Amino acid sequence: MAVTLADVARVAGVSVATVSRAFRHPERLSERTLQRVLHAASQVEYQVNSPVNGRTDGLVFALIAAETFNPVFSQYISAVDEQAWEGGHRVLLAGTGSDPVREREAIVALRPHADGILLISPRSGADEIYECIGDTPVVVSNGAASEHWPTVLMSSDLGIAQAIEHLAALGHGHVAFAPGPANSWATQDRLAAMTHHTKIRDIRLTVVGNQIPTVQGGLSASAAVAASGATAVIGYNDFIALGLRSGLKALGLRCPDDISIIGVDNGDFAIVSEPPLTSIATNIYESAKRAFSLLRTMVIEEKSIVRVEKRPSQLIVRASTGSAAVSRNTLKSVPAAVTAKDKLLVETS
Repeated sequence: MAVTLADVARVAGVSVATVSRAFRHPERLSERTLQRVLHAASQVEYQVNSPVNGRTDGLVFALIAAETFNPVFSQYISAVDEQAWEGGHRVLLAGTGSDPVREREAIVALRPHADGILLISPRSGADEIYECIGDTPVVVSNGAASEHWPTVLMSSDLGIAQAIEHLAALGHGHVAFAPGPANSWATQDRLAAMTHHTKIRDIRLTVVGNQIPTVQGGLSASAAVAASGATAVIGYNDFIALGLRSGLKALGLRCPDDISIIGVDNGDFAIVSEPPLTSIATNIYESAKRAFSLLRTMVIEEKSIVRVEKRPSQLIVRASTGSAAVSRNTLKSVPAAVTAKDKLLVETS
């Protein structure tokens, strides 16, 4: 296992920040402290990173993500990795499959090998995370806020407010919401925004059951959305929205003639879908950069930072939304074959 600055600091009996200064700005340390750090580094066989863009911080950061298959998480991880590379850092990555137990096991396993940990959309609660994290600096993105760490949130509130305003202007009086996993912070954030903004515009809201954040999740929700009689639906993310489009089409509902569909995250595939998907863009890249910047500052400067920062969202209108149908035959019953298929999808999800 790679030796980290934390290992050197432990042997030298100094802080990680002091070790970092020994390699980056040795002139800031006394000769005695500098030699102490260099001797400890030699003992543990610490390898100083080669200069990258003139910087050699050489820290190790652990990224623990709820999902790794999702392009949103891939973009987030890529943005952090880019920042780490520019600073001469190394990144350890663990996916948890949205399993809170596995998530906490990953925290405990990686903590001894990392100078700081970034939790991306954690499924564990704040108290559970705090029990596992020890004294390792941590930043949480899209998860539980706490008095022990900073939290960076990609809030969908503004984008959903714009989406509801957009649908209201198109004459929609009944909107459905297909939520994601129940233990996801983003699900709660989006549900709260949907509830608030439909209420203030006197629009009826139907919330169907929680789904996995995939195309299959959208397919599973399709029958419930169709049966609700809603003339528009917002999916937890673009995957669910695209699954809804396919499932609703199989039930005889055309998008956007019979039902308008909106996703969240504004992935590239939203642009090339047919019709192009109206979506709420979340500020993934800037959120990742900010979270990593906070974590690096906490480690290098030994600062205790506690704050909650929200990054805004923005509705991107495309062809999957249109005027509400003057009349639409609500699905009173779903054909037996479709019901069985939908039941199978739910059970396998």
